[in-house]
Amino acid sequence: MNRLILRALNAPGLIFIAIIAVALQSSLFQFEWIAPFQPDLLLFLVIWMALKRDFTEGGVMTLMLGYLAETQSAAPQGLFLTLYMTLYLLIRFFNKVMLIWTWLPLTVSMTAFMKLELLIILRLLDVSAQAWHHLLFYLVPQIMIHAILVKPLYRSLARYDIVTYKDLATIQAIESGLQPEDEGL
Repeated sequence: MNRLILRALNAPGLIFIAIIAVALQSSLFQFEWIAPFQPDLLLFLVIWMALKRDFTEGGVMTLMLGYLAETQSAAPQGLFLTLYMTLYLLIRFFNKVMLIWTWLPLTVSMTAFMKLELLIILRLLDVSAQAWHHLLFYLVPQIMIHAILVKPLYRSLARYDIVTYKDLATIQAIESGLQPEDEGL
């Protein structure tokens, strides 16, 4: 019974984690000197949803994450929904066509792709003439921060999936009598 409850609380828990991440991002990185080092924690969750969830659940969760980012942003309406859903579908496509790379190159490449996609969308909307400056100024520090956070964040998400019985390998191990601690991350 506990497994069913914990498994049902996996998605709401991830939304709660996303709300906390957005609150931390919007409060801690509001100063100009630290803003280039602001990680996009929702990007990590989108990548996790694309690789660890089925298409429907991951897609709905990605839309929720995009909407959450929209509510805390002054960006044009639909911008983050478009960015995150494009990344989600691109990762799902690459996962079907070829084997996905390790977490670090995937996260770094998706960070760069998201910045480029943002630049293209803002250029199409004719919103920002300073978009190239913004891209060059924020891209390298953000890639560095994402590279540093890859291991602890994905390890934490894997642990969260194990605790909430969302990880299929853990469920199979429990059913076969093995302990989840026996397996490495």
